[in-house]
Amino acid sequence: MKSSENDNKLGRRQFYKLTMGSLLTHPLLKLMSPALLTSMASSAPLYRAPVPQDPITKLTGIASTSEFTGDEPDPNHERFWNVDGYIQKCGGIPAATESQNVVIVGGGLSGLIAGYHLKKLKPLILEQASQFGGNSKGEVINSSYYSLGPAYISIPEQNSASHRMLNDIGVLKYARMESAADKKVFLNGKVLSNFWTGQHEDPKVFAQMKQLLKIFESNASNFNQMTVNQWIQRNFPQITTTLYEYFQYYAWSSFGATLDEVAAGEFFSWQASEQHGVMVFPGGNSLITQFLYQNLVAALGGTQMRTKSAVLKVIPGNGYADVVVEEQLNKLKTIRTKYVVMAAPKFVAKKIIHGIPASQMQAMNTIEYRSFMVANVSLRRNIPSKGFDLYCLKKELPKVPSSAAPFSKGFTDVIFSNWAQGDKGSPCTLTFYKAFPYQGARQFLLNPFAHNKHRDFLLAELQNYYPELGITASDIAAVRMTLWGHSVPVCRAQFASSPQLAVASQPIGTVVFANQDNFISPSYESSEQSALIAATQILKSLK
Repeated sequence: MKSSENDNKLGRRQFYKLTMGSLLTHPLLKLMSPALLTSMASSAPLYRAPVPQDPITKLTGIASTSEFTGDEPDPNHERFWNVDGYIQKCGGIPAATESQNVVIVGGGLSGLIAGYHLKKLKPLILEQASQFGGNSKGEVINSSYYSLGPAYISIPEQNSASHRMLNDIGVLKYARMESAADKKVFLNGKVLSNFWTGQHEDPKVFAQMKQLLKIFESNASNFNQMTVNQWIQRNFPQITTTLYEYFQYYAWSSFGATLDEVAAGEFFSWQASEQHGVMVFPGGNSLITQFLYQNLVAALGGTQMRTKSAVLKVIPGNGYADVVVEEQLNKLKTIRTKYVVMAAPKFVAKKIIHGIPASQMQAMNTIEYRSFMVANVSLRRNIPSKGFDLYCLKKELPKVPSSAAPFSKGFTDVIFSNWAQGDKGSPCTLTFYKAFPYQGARQFLLNPFAHNKHRDFLLAELQNYYPELGITASDIAAVRMTLWGHSVPVCRAQFASSPQLAVASQPIGTVVFANQDNFISPSYESSEQSALIAATQILKSLK
């Protein structure tokens, strides 16, 4: 997979270098000029009437959740703890009764992007959940969009495959960009503007850090053998308290891991990329999956886009594969297909693909996954956005949580969801992120009391920000809690650039892999790149 090896030198983030002179003249960034942004933000994104399979759920009213949304673990736990036993319970594997050119297993971001690039082959996309989108889902109340998962992407290079796709599906016109110069944080409950100038602490140190980040734009993989903390100790011992605190919270929120775990090359390539700005959509990345889904339904027809379809077994054959799917509870069917794109994560793939080589199974078993939580707090009235994504700092070194000392902090950062719409959406919604950067958290999150426990942590901590936000407890209309139990692959040092990653994702017969865990980098860019590689492998084999 030469393309992935070459891209690995940059990390997963894509770079488009901007100068101040080019910022408003570049064709892509004209989309985000103030005049266009104002007119664009005056109305919510337009798409056809909602349907139940949509990645974005249109809510008819404001109401708090009583249990987590997000994962749909039942009955998947029963299925995947003992797949062969479950199949036997359902009567065994039936003979094939349907044929397809391509079956894509998983309707999250990777699966939808793979489907987009394989449209001419009329792929069948199977999603076990009730909606497409994976963890890139969202909700909309009235005209206010917010994310239930990832919230932004790096700025795609003009005329790149990413840029062309986003433009083709019609979502690019809703983009807004935040530059590093605009980066704000909360510091002890107060908004601190221009964080990267370092004026609050030590401008010289911040300037040195920004200069050092430039080396990660071309040589990221050279530093993946060491952790972030190891790199800092060797190369940047002068780091300030708030900069280190920001890095630690960023690692928790974005990587689901600590600075003692995350590969330095990957981590700092993300930081370097964000020095060039980030691209934001109303509803975060859910607007991308929404427009991808609409594009695919229009091109393929609704019968090729199936939810509530759990794939239980993929059996590679000689030039084909059989896909055993449960489309109704305890009722199985077999689809014979020329190609399979496994867009589900490896912890699912290794349970359902028959005949995985021992070395590949060992490589798959090496990948770890972590949990994260999103809380959307809708207000009864609109307030002006303080910025886009603000990390909540205290100018102190954070205590690293573990299974023995769980994470009791309410959140690491907050997104002003209305920012992407120029504060035109209503009602105003604040999106809070809380990751669990340690193994063993998920079992406690499945506890029936976990929802209220973490909601109460959030609301208690949020009180510290009431004065700066200009709100009181009575302004809170609803709190909606979302849990993703094992969605974040851990980007560990040494493993991040290991040949084992390629082994874990090597094709098995006509089965190819497309998921962010191909690169153990939890990002839009990894999902997109893995999908493009998988689609290219299939298209090249047809020539």
